Amino acid sequence: MTPYVLFYVENPTTSAKAIQTLLGAAPVETSPAFVLFVIDGVRLGLWRTADVRPLSQPAGENGEISLEVETREAVNRHHAEWQDHALPILQAPEDKDFGYTATVGLPGPLRLRVFHPGAMQG
Repeated sequence: MTPYVLFYVENPTTSAKAIQTLLGAAPVETSPAFVLFVIDGVRLGLWRTADVRPLSQPAGENGEISLEVETREAVNRHHAEWQDHALPILQAPEDKDFGYTATVGLPGPLRLRVFHPGAMQG
């Protein structure tokens, strides 16, 4: 069995461009209705909402891509890169119970979160 993680998005091409820019990963399959990435063995699909059957239920943001990074500084670097790309910052870097994290909005509507796990620092 090969698992896939699929997100329903308004425009797979637009969402894929944002993911490609931020993660540096190129899609392995592209069509107007579906884009597929393979990132560290994870198959991440972006499926145009209008083509999903059975129909999905609209509910605003429908998911989040979360990436664990090596250091707190890496969280800060991603946050700065998002600002350089003028992307909507949903959460500036901050300590949460699961670690240090930041979140950006992507077209889709999706979210991309980076986090460094560990004990909160005071």
